[in-house]
Amino acid sequence: MKAGLLWCNLLLMWVADQAWSQCGELDTQWENIGPTPINYGFGGGWISGVPDPVNSVLPTDPKGVYERYFSPNPGVTGVDAVRVGLGGLTDANDDMTFQVMVYDDDGFGAPGAFLGGTSSISPTVLGVPQNDPTTNEFAEFWIDLPTNPIPTTGAFHVGVEIFPGGADDVLVVTTSCLGPPGCPVAEGEADESNHIFTTGFGYENLLTVYGADFDINIVPRLIEPANIGGLVWLDRNGNGVNDPAPPANETPIDDLVVYLDENGNNIKDPGEPESTTAQGLYAFNCLAGGNYAVALDAPTIPSGVLLTTGMNPTLVSLASNQTIDDLNFGFSPILDLSIDDVTLLEGDAGTTAFDFTVNLSFPGLDPIDVSYATADGSALAGTDYFAVSDALTFAPGEQQKTITVDVLGDQLYEGDETFQVQLSNPVNANIADGSATGTILDDDDVIFANGFGGD
Repeated sequence: MKAGLLWCNLLLMWVADQAWSQCGELDTQWENIGPTPINYGFGGGWISGVPDPVNSVLPTDPKGVYERYFSPNPGVTGVDAVRVGLGGLTDANDDMTFQVMVYDDDGFGAPGAFLGGTSSISPTVLGVPQNDPTTNEFAEFWIDLPTNPIPTTGAFHVGVEIFPGGADDVLVVTTSCLGPPGCPVAEGEADESNHIFTTGFGYENLLTVYGADFDINIVPRLIEPANIGGLVWLDRNGNGVNDPAPPANETPIDDLVVYLDENGNNIKDPGEPESTTAQGLYAFNCLAGGNYAVALDAPTIPSGVLLTTGMNPTLVSLASNQTIDDLNFGFSPILDLSIDDVTLLEGDAGTTAFDFTVNLSFPGLDPIDVSYATADGSALAGTDYFAVSDALTFAPGEQQKTITVDVLGDQLYEGDETFQVQLSNPVNANIADGSATGTILDDDDVIFANGFGGD
């Protein structure tokens, strides 16, 4: 085995402060750089850099270092940039360059068809640390790929290819530690994902040839593909605009499921992509260009609301790499009035207040008026209760009002009796349940001739 384990005692890392979509960086082959990143030397050179006198025909021959990744959307999603960890630079004449290239897989796990990249990068100008490679100092750099190569196979390879200007030039691509007992944290997946290229041997798989399955610090960032997202909110004033500040005080609707209706049956089927709203927001990322039906899952829509913006489903034509982030759905509350029944004992004298509660389904933004009046049933106005008729006004924000009907008490056995309170003529609302029954429970005994009483 040519690779030899060298110690490491210092880590110097710089990472560009960038935020990318959730389908951006493919870091599956570089999950943990610490605590022991390392450079592997053998035969007077470096397994992941130059010089490599054991494998290269000439000391100034190029050296390639590659990591393999799986393609999330072959033929669709391109590579925007690559993050590389470089160190150990020695280039007194600034005559060494490197390039970052992307290749399709050749069908056998090695780099195949060339897809594109960027070349003629000076490590000196880039600012790669100039140090002894055995110290394992390195820095990370994002290298933009202007051509945005698009992998077409199920896996693809990203490589750093180094062109030394002289036999003394040194540049290494940092790798992870192989794992216990050499380091506390194991890296590598034993998946034969990394290769090197030299003029003496061509492409060589590091695991099968050198028994080394460490991860190489070469991380591609995918082009942010097509995305769909938006807001679901309570559109209280029905104007199609989210107005969270007073007077509207419109709020997001959470836990509503938005899905992509792939078969067009208006039913959320198992396996169809879904997004549950949080703070009213939903999103579908990493989509290929095409036509989509964005739908709201009916069982998760809150009761008492009506869709006032958009359509369910909404059809979207999405171009590759396009982002639509304002596909919003507003729900206007249905302002329904209802009145509750009341059942109480009659009482032996005086009056008993029967308080009927009138409910509004949502607090309104404008005053809401409704008329009410009592109506006889088996109970008669003037004899069993006092008739009332008037109007209620709900001020903005109010949801409950009370109608009081006074029921007359007596000591006559009459049995239970009923009357109604009816709502009518609503303004700025609908009547969902406009009639309530007042049930007067008789609490008087029947006195029999023999002196016994009974209900």
